[in-house]
Amino acid sequence: MFILAIASCVMMGTVEKSKASFYDNYYSAYQYWLSTYYTTGVVLYYYRAISYYYYYIAGYYGDYYGLYLDAYGYKSTNYRGSITNAGYYYNLYAYYGDYYARL
Repeated sequence: MFILAIASCVMMGTVEKSKASFYDNYYSAYQYWLSTYYTTGVVLYYYRAISYYYYYIAGYYGDYYGLYLDAYGYKSTNYRGSITNAGYYYNLYAYYGDYYARL
């Protein structure tokens, strides 16, 4: 019984952080490319670092607003055809990440 309770808590935590699972990796990539930019001085690496930073922010704020401010689907980006808070903030910051990734 105890093991079943622990397993269900772990599963719920996994569902809650479904979109958030990658944003820590984006932050690590941001630190890597920023460090590479400072070492080499190549501007392309700076833009790559900024793009990963925006992807990190997109995941973080998308999860935050989706979890605490969405009345319906929590972290879903759409609810009955309309965009949710999670989708709005995720798309906003991901757009800037895409912009810098193309530079």
